[in-house]
Amino acid sequence: MTDRKLPDPLLAGAGLLEYVADKLQQYGPVLQQKAADLPTDAQKFAGELPGIAAEAKRLARQVPSELSKLASQLPSVAADLREKARATDTDKMRTSAQQARNTATEGAKTAYVSAVSFYDQMRARGERLVAERKNADAKVTIAEPAAAPTATPKPAPTSAAEPKPVAKKATKASTSKTAAKSKTTSKPKATKRAANPKSTKPAAE
Repeated sequence: MTDRKLPDPLLAGAGLLEYVADKLQQYGPVLQQKAADLPTDAQKFAGELPGIAAEAKRLARQVPSELSKLASQLPSVAADLREKARATDTDKMRTSAQQARNTATEGAKTAYVSAVSFYDQMRARGERLVAERKNADAKVTIAEPAAAPTATPKPAPTSAAEPKPVAKKATKASTSKTAAKSKTTSKPKATKRAANPKSTKPAAE
């Protein structure tokens, strides 16, 4: 059976899970400390709430006056913008826009390269995890004892002293011979009785 290579996205996902687990283990004490400080921070914030509410009310009261002041300044601001637009060099603006576009492109390329590098790192982590798991499984299979071969039961030997059916026939023949002898011995008795008849009475004169 040949080993099949897992897909790269699956390997990268396994590596990312290990990366997150490592980071959680690294920042675990810091997170625990933050969680322990939450009740104290909440109490502190609750104590500051009245001052925050008072400041919000003060700002809300100043909003109408600030809006009216801004509305009165809008004509002068618009005039300044038109003057600056006339005095602005279009070539310089075009050059500035091109530079901004190049900077954005370089930033996108840098972000893409960083993403590809991070993906390759996660995939390498996944490959290492899979290799370690295969090595561990191989060690376990080598350490397991081989199963003992099961012995097949041998057939029981046949006994040589089994009676043969011929002996039964011989017994039947012997019994028939004894019956024939008894018949032959009983016939002469009948002849003897026939040879010695009983005394007959004399005939009357």
